Amino acid sequence: MLSAGINVIDLKSIPSAVLRFNLARNPDDYSAGVYFRQERDDTTSTVITFFNGDALRINSELAKKIEKAYFKEAFRRVDFTQIGQISESHRIQECTDYKKSMEESFRKRLFACVDCRIAVDIMHGTACEVFPHLLNDLAIGNMIFNNYHDAHHLANFKSLYKRSVKDMGNIVRSLKLDAGFLIYPYGQRLDIVCDNGNVFGMKDALLIVLSLMDLEAAKEGRKSIFLPAWAPDIVKFDHLDIEYGKYADFKAEQLEQYDLIATVDGNFAFTEFSLYRDSMYAAVKILEMIIKQDVKLSDLVRKLEDFYYLQTQITCAQSLKGKMMRKFLEDAKGKRSSSIDGVKIWLDERDWILMIPDQYSDQLNLYIQAVNEERGQAIYHEYEEKIKSWSEE
Repeated sequence: MLSAGINVIDLKSIPSAVLRFNLARNPDDYSAGVYFRQERDDTTSTVITFFNGDALRINSELAKKIEKAYFKEAFRRVDFTQIGQISESHRIQECTDYKKSMEESFRKRLFACVDCRIAVDIMHGTACEVFPHLLNDLAIGNMIFNNYHDAHHLANFKSLYKRSVKDMGNIVRSLKLDAGFLIYPYGQRLDIVCDNGNVFGMKDALLIVLSLMDLEAAKEGRKSIFLPAWAPDIVKFDHLDIEYGKYADFKAEQLEQYDLIATVDGNFAFTEFSLYRDSMYAAVKILEMIIKQDVKLSDLVRKLEDFYYLQTQITCAQSLKGKMMRKFLEDAKGKRSSSIDGVKIWLDERDWILMIPDQYSDQLNLYIQAVNEERGQAIYHEYEEKIKSWSEE
């Protein structure tokens, strides 16, 4: 980038949400952003994410152009007098602007005048320099754990996560707190801990947030939600307009029409603050909805309809992925189906299976929804056998 004449500001180690906030709010100062992080399940690998001027991930077409230009070295080189400069930031101003904007988004009196208490596990991530101060400034009673950056603990994330889930459950339950939150290391994803100490699975976490949004919409007016094609749709909400589609290659003007963009893996973007995933804002927003609606998470989860939902992977060679798409499309003939993202086949009104070839590995991503576990397992085994027979043809 320097050889191409691009000036770079190094923000050091900060949550991705803070980087994206400053990128989106200062279009005259920044043209784009790049974020580096360790792969959670393989700490020997580094993930590099590029963001455009709207702080959204660049689309797949632009990503391919960048890769092609880089490996062919078909990018400009400037004269040595115009080489870009690296400026180091001390992060103070960036984090301060982010916290100030978040504080303005919430009414301090709401938290100051009620007795709300939460537990938060920072999980040794980059949010340690931002989130605890924000909770204190908002007058939210809190207990913070693992509030320091530690690369050694992050190198064995599975062990860290297992211990955090156990500890947070015990703490929230024993101290009778209103909720708990596990903030993942880079500030995008979170897990929600119920007031009874149970950590919600990803499916239930999404449905709980939608339930809170539905209660809010009943008083304030209908709300618009965007969910990926693989999200469960068996539960209906009276005051939410939910659209299901491909979770990729968004433009800012598309996202602005929704009140919430979410996935089924702990990612929530409340567009009243930002168009991108932000676990810190999401945690405070969820707590605000709990207080405003005067509900307990344990009461909400008891009201949820019980059904089967599965996310899994099946091994498939890269060379066979095109064939699998074709076979699933053939299998969908005569049935209700969609090819917006992969191939989704409805087996009846409520049961469906979705297959999306994995972009990065030799895997097929399978998503199954069914009215009960028996039916869901039957669907899985049926298509497992079909995929195996198709691969051997």
